[in-house]
Amino acid sequence: MSIRKIQLATLLYSVGFCALAYGQGNETHESPLMFDSVVTVWSEFGHGTGFIVDQKGLILTNERVIGASEITNVQFDPQHKVRATLLVADKEKNISVLWANLASCPNCLVAPIAAADGKQPGVVVGDKVVAVSSPMGPFKLRTSGVVNGLDAQTITSDIDTNPWISGGPVFNSQGVVVGMTSAAGQTTPGRGPSKIVRIGEAALLLEQARAKLVALGGPPPATLAPVESADVFPMDGLEQAAEIKKFDARPYWLSAGDYYVFLMTPISNYRTRWEIKTAEEKRQAKHKGSTLEAKPEDTDIWGLKNWAPYVAEYTPVIEIRANSKLRETKGSILGRALTGGTFSEPWRMKFKTDFYKMKLRCGEKEIQPVQTGKIEEVVDNSARFTKITNSTSEGFYSYPPDAISPSCGQVVLELYSSKDPDRATVKVLDAKTVERIWSDFEPYRKAQAAASKIK
Repeated sequence: MSIRKIQLATLLYSVGFCALAYGQGNETHESPLMFDSVVTVWSEFGHGTGFIVDQKGLILTNERVIGASEITNVQFDPQHKVRATLLVADKEKNISVLWANLASCPNCLVAPIAAADGKQPGVVVGDKVVAVSSPMGPFKLRTSGVVNGLDAQTITSDIDTNPWISGGPVFNSQGVVVGMTSAAGQTTPGRGPSKIVRIGEAALLLEQARAKLVALGGPPPATLAPVESADVFPMDGLEQAAEIKKFDARPYWLSAGDYYVFLMTPISNYRTRWEIKTAEEKRQAKHKGSTLEAKPEDTDIWGLKNWAPYVAEYTPVIEIRANSKLRETKGSILGRALTGGTFSEPWRMKFKTDFYKMKLRCGEKEIQPVQTGKIEEVVDNSARFTKITNSTSEGFYSYPPDAISPSCGQVVLELYSSKDPDRATVKVLDAKTVERIWSDFEPYRKAQAAASKIK
């Protein structure tokens, strides 16, 4: 996230807090509990929001935020992120309970939740409610709305929801949590009545989670995980990429066994978006005066799904994407062989492998990733000569900007598949690729050096 956005969020927070901190009637009473109990939840399949409900470190979030992820982290603020353990989950209710060590977050608070027996204040139709979210770690956002429907399991409201705020707490006018946001089943983020899971639906899961704490012994480790820098990648450095007449993209693309690997930097990401925008402008100019409509800007031009907003921020990190190559199926090969090559059906293709995890080494040192992501890819595509009906997992990891450097001596990428998780496909990055990635961050390093001199 950029500093400009952090400053804006801080201003909005301050204004909102001062204006509503001592609200009366149906105004919402905002307290630090609303913000200091909320965390960002990072899973292998994206990110969402969670909130602390127990001083032992129990955190509620949506089940869809976690899914089948084997790695989950919770981020308390821009500097503090730790691993979390999944205790229990209910897919039907869309609720998961995580366990994290709060030792790294002395300012964290526990959100008060409405009791399932109804003794604590709840909500009625017409009441004002506030949803708090932590979409990507650095800051907290609030969205207010009005309750327009209730049933035993859910609350409906005019609060806008999307996958990034999914799992966050919803407070009533007394500052008590009455539900959590859910984007389950929502086809267009922010459109239509939002679904809020009533907090009473989590009561049984919290009992089960607390029972597991005894059997598990001590809490998860409080060791801090890497986080993105709050610094901004300088805009002039990005714009310089647009001025290069012949931009060579080959160093960013690698072939490693059964995988294609794409290394992404803020420079290469900006250049790709610039080329798409330029092509659209030329198309519009060619049809000037016609009724041709402009194409809407594609915010997910790489097919990154839940990770698309992360890339769109030009965060100063190195992103590495690994996806499987395709191969012709044995049945398709046999069909062509039996017909002497006159097989009239399209070649049937499938993915060679699927991604499990990756490791990046700078010399002898293994670099810890900032984010560990996966993208579930389902393809059902028929063309004249090929047919693909298959699914796979792609890898999408991000690393610090100095993870790939000529000073490493040798940079090695190891890729593991879920079918053979103990054997790695090893790729040594060539000098040209290493130099290109390193040089892409030169504007960022210069900006950091200039800022340190001012301090």
